[in-house]
Amino acid sequence: MEKAVSLNFISVPSDQLQLANVGRSDTLSGHKYGPAVRPYYLIHYILAGSGTFKTDQSIYKLHAGQGFLIEPGQETTYIADKNTPWSYVWVGFSGNFADQLMQRIPLNQREPIFSLNDPKRLIELVNLLLLKSVNSTTKKLLNLSYLLEFLSIISNATIISR
Repeated sequence: MEKAVSLNFISVPSDQLQLANVGRSDTLSGHKYGPAVRPYYLIHYILAGSGTFKTDQSIYKLHAGQGFLIEPGQETTYIADKNTPWSYVWVGFSGNFADQLMQRIPLNQREPIFSLNDPKRLIELVNLLLLKSVNSTTKKLLNLSYLLEFLSIISNATIISR
């Protein structure tokens, strides 16, 4: 069984920007997720190991240091490698402002793969988002600031083209 920790956020109807979920998973050999479709953006970053990310258009063999985008409504499957199963973090988010932000970031369904030279701050942000605390306005605003910084890091990532 995979070792995972995640936090789901209470969804309040919003046309702006909101977190859907955040988490970290240390998968077992051959662990599979999907096929699945989500109503929000989902960005994964691979911390260790390797695996396969499948969309209706392509199959990608990925490894530590790379990440991938899943867009709302997109059907995907991902599978941990049998010899070197992956560990990854993820952040899910939605809203009209999310759509606007993602139009400015070069990731999309045609080019969903990226790499980072220095993921330290990105990992710190995910860990901060995973901290459980009182569901206060202050914490919600702080979490949105972490999400925006996370997306800022992704916007400077190297896009891996086919």
